[in-house]
Amino acid sequence: FSNGHYIDFYNILKKKNEDAVAAMARDVLFWGNYYNEKSKEVVIPTHLNYEFIWDQKPISNCDPFINTWNSIKEVENENGEKLIVKLPPFRYGNLNECMNIMRENASAIKKIEGERPQLWLYIHGPSHEYAITASREADILLPDAEKFSAINAMLSGNFRQYNQDKINEAWQSKIYPDHGWGGKGGDITDQLFLDKFLKSRNDASSLLEGSLRLIASKIGFKEGEVPVVVFNGLNWKRSDPVSFQYIFNKGEAFDLNILDENHKVVESSRGDSRFHDDGSLRSCTITFIATDIPSIGYRTFYVQPLKNPKVEDKIAKVLTHENKFYSLKLGNGGIEKLFDKTLGKEIVDASKFRLGEVFTMKSVGIDAGDFTVVKQPTMEGYDKTGLYNTNWEKIADGPVYTAFKYRQPILYAVVEETIIIYNSIKRIDIEIDIKNWDGVLYREFRVAFPLNMSNSKISYEVPMGVVEIGKDEIKDAGKAFHTDPRSTHPRSLVDWVNASDGQFGATISSSVIAFDYIDPTDNPVKSTLIQPILFASRKSCHGEGNEYRQYGDHHFSFSLYTNSPGWENGFREGKQARSNPYVVVDPGKIQNSLLPDTYSFFSTTGDRTIISTLKKSETDDSFVIRLFSLDDREVKDSVSSFYKITKAEETNLIEEGLSPIKFSKQQLNVVLNPFSIKTIGFK
Repeated sequence: FSNGHYIDFYNILKKKNEDAVAAMARDVLFWGNYYNEKSKEVVIPTHLNYEFIWDQKPISNCDPFINTWNSIKEVENENGEKLIVKLPPFRYGNLNECMNIMRENASAIKKIEGERPQLWLYIHGPSHEYAITASREADILLPDAEKFSAINAMLSGNFRQYNQDKINEAWQSKIYPDHGWGGKGGDITDQLFLDKFLKSRNDASSLLEGSLRLIASKIGFKEGEVPVVVFNGLNWKRSDPVSFQYIFNKGEAFDLNILDENHKVVESSRGDSRFHDDGSLRSCTITFIATDIPSIGYRTFYVQPLKNPKVEDKIAKVLTHENKFYSLKLGNGGIEKLFDKTLGKEIVDASKFRLGEVFTMKSVGIDAGDFTVVKQPTMEGYDKTGLYNTNWEKIADGPVYTAFKYRQPILYAVVEETIIIYNSIKRIDIEIDIKNWDGVLYREFRVAFPLNMSNSKISYEVPMGVVEIGKDEIKDAGKAFHTDPRSTHPRSLVDWVNASDGQFGATISSSVIAFDYIDPTDNPVKSTLIQPILFASRKSCHGEGNEYRQYGDHHFSFSLYTNSPGWENGFREGKQARSNPYVVVDPGKIQNSLLPDTYSFFSTTGDRTIISTLKKSETDDSFVIRLFSLDDREVKDSVSSFYKITKAEETNLIEEGLSPIKFSKQQLNVVLNPFSIKTIGFK
């Protein structure tokens, strides 16, 4: 102790035949910076009231150690003199208590801010593409399953159909994978982690579908018609493409229309058609643009069978396309020209790459980003689809969209790519399949988005936030980085990346979580080149670890939106392309169905406020809603509810009440600090 008393606690405990307890005490105090390894001394200032608080019961001999330690009232020094001591007591507690004690006793806590770019993005993305894709799908489906399960409980007036056990099980599977990717016996571990992510995704999908059908059955549909209910899990009104399959009875229909709730015809396209022997439709896939789907709500459309087939447009074999938004020309490997008519700007810089062009490079590295810096690819074995004469085929040319496709063998794999241009919304989809991949080690595949801009600002979505490269990184990342965090690349994202200069912005919504923004090839371009990393065959960092070869076919999807400069003008569309609308076809109808054809359950007024959670409370039969703000200033927001609110309070993240929230009838009034998260419990 700082008053000169000395305690040889290790030998004291050892004399009582408590070897394991003594060793644990040494370790606990060492990690707590109270134990001096050289002098074998415990140094604790006596003027502070210290406690050792353990937030869990980690091993079986905790209780003997705590009891022994807390019972020591005196010790002998080297002269045999007995000294009265008061050791800091041990007790169980939780992290919240610990943090509160730290706040109360600290005179100043250093503020740390800024993004610490992910160094291990290969293991959490390109090197485990199948698993991470399933994980990301669960990231979207599971919160939406909770949202609509909660809404159905509100409509039903009880929680009998709210399957909390199944929801918990899905969440447990979602968070099961941990630090243990790869390693000794890593093939078994990796397969288990993949299975857990798949289970989480599939359970979430089942939960969501069940809740959506229950809600849809409460809608007062028009009698004698086949309803198609389109649900939106995001908290803003949106317009997006939806597709569904429909099966017809023989002679029922030779074609079809899609009608809105006012019986107006909505443009639709029919694909994958199968026919009965009388020429009538057996089944088909129907695609249309569902416009103005309400915030966290739905809109109803109807299938109208037709007794006569429509006159189909002939598909012209041309490599150009034009609509009210774009004029487009295809070239070898991708889009060669893309002129935005509304902005009056050419989007693509095709001097080196075409937009959507796939290329492969050598990529030697281990899963954990080599720990201090992400290993970069090299030109060995470089190949790209643009080096070949691309045989484009126009596969669809209807009122909803036009689509082009090619198939091109390159080194180590075959690339199939489809480009879809929508006619009534400003969106281009790129679907990429890497086929016949035989698992060559140390290869990497990327897709190019060469943009006609220089000196651009590049921003990307991180969990509950946005990072601008070169501006928002942490200034001092410590010993973990060998490079400046501002220049670390590639980066990991959630759903989208935006590049903007003074003239236009481009938002790329991505099914993969890793992207680069610096040209890694020889003679790099000076213009902006965004490159989502599709997948990579690297190796575990464990000396006896496995290789991540990822044999088989891989599928990827991207959506491109061009808009005014600034990520804030494209982030909603970037989220929409990943969080697709949900379609429920012909759900049936319960008695006294009172819901209207179109309805919003919850919405917000803030442009950059996102509702991330809506669920049953963990403690009682109330509800919890969580919001976060992407705004850099304080925002006074309102959350509108379809039911009258009777009680509301702000809580912390673990749903402990903090303070009342102002509300009026069907509205919560919320003040959101810059970049903040707010959780509200309500009835």
